[in-house]
Amino acid sequence: MWYKYDIYFKPTEHHANADALSRLPIPDDQTFIDTDSLNVNLIHYEHSETWPLTPSTIAKATSIDVILKRVKQFVQSSWPHSFSKKQHPELVPYFNTRVSLSIKNNCILKGDQVVIPAKLQFQVLRLLHKDHLGIVKMKQTARSSCWWPAINLDLKQITQSCTLCRKFQSLPKPQYHSWEEPKEVWSRIHLDFAGPLWNSKWLIIVDAKSKYPFVIDMHNNTTAGNLIQALEQVFDFVGPPETLVSDNGPPFTVK
Repeated sequence: MWYKYDIYFKPTEHHANADALSRLPIPDDQTFIDTDSLNVNLIHYEHSETWPLTPSTIAKATSIDVILKRVKQFVQSSWPHSFSKKQHPELVPYFNTRVSLSIKNNCILKGDQVVIPAKLQFQVLRLLHKDHLGIVKMKQTARSSCWWPAINLDLKQITQSCTLCRKFQSLPKPQYHSWEEPKEVWSRIHLDFAGPLWNSKWLIIVDAKSKYPFVIDMHNNTTAGNLIQALEQVFDFVGPPETLVSDNGPPFTVK
């Protein structure tokens, strides 16, 4: 959901009195009548546009679908042992999944999925897409309810053409890789804080090549200034590295 709600129980005795007259229009208020009629029509339109398909609607569309009529005949009788993909390319997807096809209420089923006739496919796409859940959720819903040969491609196209779906689509996963071992000692070091341990916090510095550690007691003071002083002591001893790697915590990023 795009909104977060805080719901509280309010006893009836604490409710304000309903202002009934503000909801009571003047009988001859033509503006109200026109507006109310428009709202009713809009509700009816929205209801009719998103009302789920009934088995009778799908069965009727199946009976006049040229391809599904032939598929239905094959399912009710038997499929041929061999099938010419060049002569009947439109039947190939059904032939490949023929074992899972069945008939119920004059509708073709692929397992538990209803095979949608071409006439109704756009309407089903709109039903799957109306909540803008993204391609993954749409495919999950489709797998449990409906199917036709190009449904995945159609779902992909309708999602890619939708501005709202693109806005809320999942970002690509970042590519992670391990650090490569440096060629020189002390060319790259990794550092982080450890603790509290023994009533203190510790700065851990590890050379990426030799794995040699430096452990410095920070006396529970991990501010940027104290961190710089600790690093200067180490650098005075072994010299500064070419690359310093940290977790970008506040002491490492403060300016």
